[in-house]
Amino acid sequence: LNEARTVPTTNVSAERDFGMLDRLMKMKPKALDLALEGIIMFRVNKTQEWRDRLPPARLKEVIKMARESKKRQTEMYLKRKSDIFNSRFEKMQNAEMEKRRKAKNLLDLKERQLQTYSSLGCG
Repeated sequence: LNEARTVPTTNVSAERDFGMLDRLMKMKPKALDLALEGIIMFRVNKTQEWRDRLPPARLKEVIKMARESKKRQTEMYLKRKSDIFNSRFEKMQNAEMEKRRKAKNLLDLKERQLQTYSSLGCG
């Protein structure tokens, strides 16, 4: 019950974020999800205001750190996207195998029923 206190009472912020994402996807159709996420986070977290308040020396450090971490973040993003794709693909394959198994079981059942029917001299 304590955890419920921090839950927003409305979904306005989520709706706003998805609205921004929808607009950005229309404006920048070839942009990576990672870039769109960065743009949204930049706005929502008010990064510009935070960055403007940093002392020049600290700002240089932050920019250098961001440049150096870009490759690692992109690799992590691509791995996460690949993992999601593989997981979905595996689920699709499993569902297809299950569908085939059920169809085969039904066919086997019908064949057994036909054999039983024939052995009774009804066919």
